[in-house]
Amino acid sequence: MARRSLCFFLTFALSILSPVVARAGSSNSLMDVTPDGSRLLVANSDSGTVTVMDTAARKVLHEIAVGEKPEGVAWIGDGPIAAVTVYREDQVVFIDASAGKVVGKLHVAAEPYGIVTTKDGSRAYVTHEYPGVVSEIDLKERKVLSEMKAGIMVRGIALSPD
Repeated sequence: MARRSLCFFLTFALSILSPVVARAGSSNSLMDVTPDGSRLLVANSDSGTVTVMDTAARKVLHEIAVGEKPEGVAWIGDGPIAAVTVYREDQVVFIDASAGKVVGKLHVAAEPYGIVTTKDGSRAYVTHEYPGVVSEIDLKERKVLSEMKAGIMVRGIALSPD
C-alpha cells in the first residue's frame, strides 16, 4: 500500500512539474528537480530512501537507501551529485543520482532538516531543528565551515536568486 501511495504521489508531482523548470536547491523540500527539469529527487522519510525519477519518462530510475528519516534533498549544481539530510543519524549524505548510490557521508550537528545549495554548487546550508543552528558546508571539501544560531525548531530555509 505504501509503495502504491508513493507512486501516486510521484506521478502527481511529475504532472505538476513537467511543464515547469524550477531552479534546484533554492528552497528546502522533500523534493528537488534538476535545473533542466530532467530529474526529480524525493526523500522518503518513512522508508529511509531517496527516489530518483526521470521526469520525461515518468519512471523511477533508482531508490537509494540513505539512512533513518531523510528530510531534505538538494541537487549540487547541475547534478548528478545531490545532498540529503538524514535527521536521526545527524548526517548529510551525498548520493550519485546517475549511479544510484551513496558516495559520501558527513557528520553534522543534531537533527539536520532543511538543505539548500548555492547555484554554483560550492556551498550548502543545513537547518538543525533542536539545536537551532544553520550549518554552512563546503561541498567540494565536504566539511562544515561554520554554524550560525537561528533559534530553536528551525526547519525551513531558502536562498534568494541573487
